[in-house]
Amino acid sequence: MAALIWILIFWAVVGALLGLAIGSGKGRSGEGFFLGLFFGLIGCLIVAVMQPTPEAEAERMSLVNNVVNAQAGGSLQGAESGSRPCPWCAETIKSAAIVCRFCGRDVVPLPESAMPASPSPSDYESVRIAHPASFDQVWDVAIGISPWPPTPSKALSAACRDVDLGVSASDATRRAFHRFQNI
Repeated sequence: MAALIWILIFWAVVGALLGLAIGSGKGRSGEGFFLGLFFGLIGCLIVAVMQPTPEAEAERMSLVNNVVNAQAGGSLQGAESGSRPCPWCAETIKSAAIVCRFCGRDVVPLPESAMPASPSPSDYESVRIAHPASFDQVWDVAIGISPWPPTPSKALSAACRDVDLGVSASDATRRAFHRFQNI
């Protein structure tokens, strides 16, 4: 009988600590503690689906804004391709994204001034020199494809090589952009 009481106490403490951990990120640590203590895992699930308090939400948005402002003001990793790292999970997302497609958290979109300008052929002069016969054909197709891959020079080079080998510019460019999209 005493062992059963100790097991129940142990699971009540585990539930309380788990509820506390889940609730603290939402500004509901007290509710999380007591729901976890009295209802165990079901109480933890209840805390998990509760909305955060307005204060916790304001703090989270402040943190997101600070991260976005730091990225926009400093070096913007991946901005040359219209992407940036998510401030929560660090996966690469589009600059205009408002929700991360990986972690599902809200992100503040970068202002238009921080987004990259449209690419121009002069930005890829080395690819034009390496593939003079096919570059213009590939460029005409590539300019209509969005989003550009993080390594557009590699994608353009691969597409130009395929066009030099006889593949249509449309097929080669779409394949190359798709292949280099997540690099």
